[in-house]
Amino acid sequence: MLGSKGIGGRRYQIAAVALTYAAVSVAAVPIWISAYVKAKPESQSIQLKQQQPANAADDQPGQTQTKPKPGLGAALLTLLALGLASPFLELQDPVHGLIGLVILLVGIRIAWQITVGSRRADIQGPYENSTAASMR
Repeated sequence: MLGSKGIGGRRYQIAAVALTYAAVSVAAVPIWISAYVKAKPESQSIQLKQQQPANAADDQPGQTQTKPKPGLGAALLTLLALGLASPFLELQDPVHGLIGLVILLVGIRIAWQITVGSRRADIQGPYENSTAASMR
């Protein structure tokens, strides 16, 4: 409302709802990244322990299977898609998922109500146009 100087309406309401949904749902992505980064060293150490005996038994050294890494654009699009779907993906844990949906719906409702706009006209005046009023 500050950016539109008090002008509201359906277009602004739809934009507010879309931006609120995107902001709340994509906010889960940094949490997932943090959890992944914290879990990565643990999983790598477990994999190294499991691979060492298997590699020692292999007669053909140098054969490792590596997955091709996705490009930055593909990774960002995947994170965006997962982020936008996150309110519904969190329903796998019903209690936390429902709480998250309630928070999302309350935020969307507030965004919708705030951007209705002012229905009052800003009328200033009446002003006197006489010469006596201007000589004061």
